[in-house]
Amino acid sequence: KCEEFIKNKEIGVRIKIDNTPYSRFGIDIKDKEFQNFITINNIKIRKVHIHSGEKSPSSITEVCNYLKKVLNNEILRNVKTINLGGGITNLLINGEIKNFKNQLSEVGKIGDYEIILEPGRAISSLCGFLVTSVIAADISNSKKDVTLDSSAYNLFPWFLPRPISTDSRKEIITQNLWGNTCFEYDSFARDLNYPELDMDNKIIFYPVGAYSKNNHKTLHRIPYPNEYHFLNNKLTLIGGNYEYSRS
Repeated sequence: KCEEFIKNKEIGVRIKIDNTPYSRFGIDIKDKEFQNFITINNIKIRKVHIHSGEKSPSSITEVCNYLKKVLNNEILRNVKTINLGGGITNLLINGEIKNFKNQLSEVGKIGDYEIILEPGRAISSLCGFLVTSVIAADISNSKKDVTLDSSAYNLFPWFLPRPISTDSRKEIITQNLWGNTCFEYDSFARDLNYPELDMDNKIIFYPVGAYSKNNHKTLHRIPYPNEYHFLNNKLTLIGGNYEYSRS
């Protein structure tokens, strides 16, 4: 369906790694219909994108073995750039990024290519926090049900952050933390052993910097929370004029 746009053009394609659980997205380079489409329409593939999930220093070996096979395909003879996608967050957290970088030299043995990584989540996910407050707290079935003034369902459709701090100094009890929508499964955490939370207690969740704002829903027309930038001991409302300096 895109023939009229890419005929006689240089393009990039996302390709699928054979027999792996990483992703259902991508083109099967061995597909004869796709090969004919590229040839008939005089299309040059200059870039390939391979997304292989969260990476480890050893996973690049598997990717390299796959690249060695597919880059010999005639329709990929013009490739100059290999995009290995994201998935380097755990490498940064575990201090393995240097080892992974060394493993990338294996790609250089395949050919002279520009290698691209997408560190978006690794950069932005770890720099975001959600500060939310308790708006209701009830004991039921020997557990405390706590409702917060934000919604896990609206904000975090892909993965949930974890609570890392609270201003409550009470004893630790078992609690369920709920979001503020009427969706029954709007849950931040269940059976959480945490300092007992009551009205107006604050709780901080982490990390929330990536895949929350651009993925968030607006059930009950609840807006996205205010965003603040903290730098040099100054808290600034993003998109506003409010500033607060912590003493």
